[in-house]
Amino acid sequence: ISYLILCWFRKVSIEVYNMSSWEGFRGFCGACGGVVLSSHQRNKDDDEVYFHDDCEKAASSTDMPWCGAPGCKCPPKDCNCKLGTGAGCSFCEVFVAYGRSVLVNKELTEYRAASVLSNKMIALYFASDWCPDCVDFLPKLKSFYETVNSDKKKLEIILVSSDKSEEEMKKHMSDLPWLAIPYANESLRQALKVKFGCFAGKEADGLGSPERKHGIPALVIVRADLSVVTDNGASEVETDGEGAYNTWCQKL
Repeated sequence: ISYLILCWFRKVSIEVYNMSSWEGFRGFCGACGGVVLSSHQRNKDDDEVYFHDDCEKAASSTDMPWCGAPGCKCPPKDCNCKLGTGAGCSFCEVFVAYGRSVLVNKELTEYRAASVLSNKMIALYFASDWCPDCVDFLPKLKSFYETVNSDKKKLEIILVSSDKSEEEMKKHMSDLPWLAIPYANESLRQALKVKFGCFAGKEADGLGSPERKHGIPALVIVRADLSVVTDNGASEVETDGEGAYNTWCQKL
């Protein structure tokens, strides 16, 4: 038995060593143990676990939801959930539908969306570095964010960038304490702009000329199912300061 265990350990060690340089290598399937090169990522007990998209054992699993968000009932791998005008869907579902479920910080370090958004108020911040009004509003928003989160992290702001390139967005984020949707996830950024009607005038044609409720900067406070608490967050922060957060809490 010891010999068999040793052989198995050496085999796995060799596989890990050889696979570590493979492009797209993720790990070993949490259901069948096979090598995973490209797959959906799930979470169980706050540990990252990868699964084959076509793994029957994973598909039939009932104790491994798509992410670790409390009460999350995210869709199966063939879900076509997209942002639209119908019933709201959770951030978990949206990220599954639009690609990898990650957010990035100013160093472009990736964080699992479900982990960093769990049990926090969510504010979508539509802005860019080239917009003078955004530049003027930013110090007030940073002060608000730091004050609200001074005792405990209660609010997470997510930048939905209107910057012209990833380099411009990185420059924009260089002094920001919050997270952002990756610039490369253009489809999600555009979908959020269309859904909430928040974008720069010059972006309208590229978005299909949807209804525009707010230019930038705009701050939209949303519930976990993406229903709107307020889409006037920017003006409320300017007018009421920290009191705006207390008002939003009463509407949740």
